[in-house]
Amino acid sequence: ISLLCFAETALAQSVTFRPGALELPTVTALSSCTASTKGRLVFNTTDNKMYYCNGTSWVNTEVAGPQSEPAFSAYNTPAQPGDVNYNSIDDGGSIVIFKAESYDVGNNFNTVSAMTNSNTFVVSANGTYHFDASVSMNLESKMIQNSDKVMIQLRVTSGANTTIAAQESYAPIANANFSVQINRDLKLVAGDKVRLYVEDNIYGTVYYQLTKCFFSGHLATNY
Repeated sequence: ISLLCFAETALAQSVTFRPGALELPTVTALSSCTASTKGRLVFNTTDNKMYYCNGTSWVNTEVAGPQSEPAFSAYNTPAQPGDVNYNSIDDGGSIVIFKAESYDVGNNFNTVSAMTNSNTFVVSANGTYHFDASVSMNLESKMIQNSDKVMIQLRVTSGANTTIAAQESYAPIANANFSVQINRDLKLVAGDKVRLYVEDNIYGTVYYQLTKCFFSGHLATNY
């Protein structure tokens, strides 16, 4: 009769098998998560949580479903005396500016006052993101043709290339204010930059109302 017994066995990266348990390597701070460390599992003794590296970022395994960040909601404060409340739409489209935020979990959205990447959501981790946006338009005193359209767009810059990743088109009504909305899921990679644009093919200057614009988004799922 043979009897095999062991008390504990240490493997690479300090993974230890104990009777009835697996002891993970412990860290006090998370190091860089890259393709070379993808799949690594550690226990952070600073916050007492377990994380795994997905190749781009550390994921908290104790959070059920999508991670709590990033998530943002941007808007514009009520106009004060002397403020310009309308912005014109340029040929080729205009970026919608935002002066304030309701929340910005992860600090990934930059308002108009930012020195770089203003009015921009900067993607911090690979994943599918959900965005909602609305812009109020002013078309008073315009002669509207049947072919006239107003577009609201999510433009994504990846490296040196910018594309219209999502767009909704609306047929405006003459001499009336109205809102255009977009709701879309986008598959993005870390480093991508997302901006909200409005564009039109209407003859003459068209305006959007700053105080009636909002833009929000959040990470739906990692990949």
